Amino acid sequence: MAVISPVYLYYGIKVNISDFDKLALGDKPLVSLDKKDNMIHLTTNPYIARDNSNNGVEEGNILEKIETYKIAGVTKNVHLPMIGVTYDIETSGLPLQGPIQKDSPNDLENNEWLIESIPVDNYNVASVIIGADTLHYPVVIPFKDVTEIKKLVRKEIEKRERHLNDFISEIDKLPQRKRDDLTEDYINMFRTLVGEDGAKYISANDYKVNSVDTALKYLMSIYYANNTQRLDFNNLLAIEDFRKKLSGNNEIQDLLNLMYMEILSLENQKDSMVEVTDITGKKKNTDKIEITINGRKYMMSKVILKLLEGINAGLEDNPTDKKLLSRKEELEKQLDLISYEEKK
Repeated sequence: MAVISPVYLYYGIKVNISDFDKLALGDKPLVSLDKKDNMIHLTTNPYIARDNSNNGVEEGNILEKIETYKIAGVTKNVHLPMIGVTYDIETSGLPLQGPIQKDSPNDLENNEWLIESIPVDNYNVASVIIGADTLHYPVVIPFKDVTEIKKLVRKEIEKRERHLNDFISEIDKLPQRKRDDLTEDYINMFRTLVGEDGAKYISANDYKVNSVDTALKYLMSIYYANNTQRLDFNNLLAIEDFRKKLSGNNEIQDLLNLMYMEILSLENQKDSMVEVTDITGKKKNTDKIEITINGRKYMMSKVILKLLEGINAGLEDNPTDKKLLSRKEELEKQLDLISYEEKK
């Protein structure tokens, strides 16, 4: 009895940018790019095809300007992302070989069918994905035609490469001993600083603050602009730590509440140090904690003042807007709570 192939099969592949032009994108027959195996391995499981087109952070080409660092003792390099493409195959008239039964991680059928090439009329590009890298998450690039997709992919890769080279430059500002013992907190901080829509690339004066994400990027942009040659990593990490503590909550008032509670906690610690001094007579140095307190007050005040800037602009158009007036009053009270001297 003849084996009947499925009407539709699926194929996924990932390549470096240097091989992207070799891919079939509706402009030529689909062939294998594997030099050791000239057969295309199609699957009955679309999830397998999708997984085959996804790449990890460290799979692409290492940038020519190599910078190594370590996380938990493991050396890391900076890689360009790979490009993944998935195809839907219509099998009518195709000389398929198979099936070959394969394992499937999702318990769905995963039979493979082999073929040397697939004509343009028998395949469609289902998705094009720029994979993950150190700073960026995967992104799907909409596919309309081969000319546009090549333009969009190259534009995205060029942008990523600029960001990753900026990452290398910023990492280079760290002492070697620190580069040999980085944590994910540093990577997350760099992702906010020089990743997608990074704080380094925004104009603080014109930037709109209306969420936790925009507020933290605004603060980072200020600290970065203040000293681009020797980054203030302590405060940059503290800013990124607010994001972690909020666990995805993007309500800006929750950020202000968190900042204020941290200020109160630090002031309590300072008072405790003073009390110990009074009891023992041995003076405790509070200079370091005072610097931290002032830093947190500065951060909170900058966010509040930026919010007030937006509210005042709104009140120019509608000076009787009760919601804006109420919010302005709330923010001014919060500013008074932290005794910010430069608020005027």
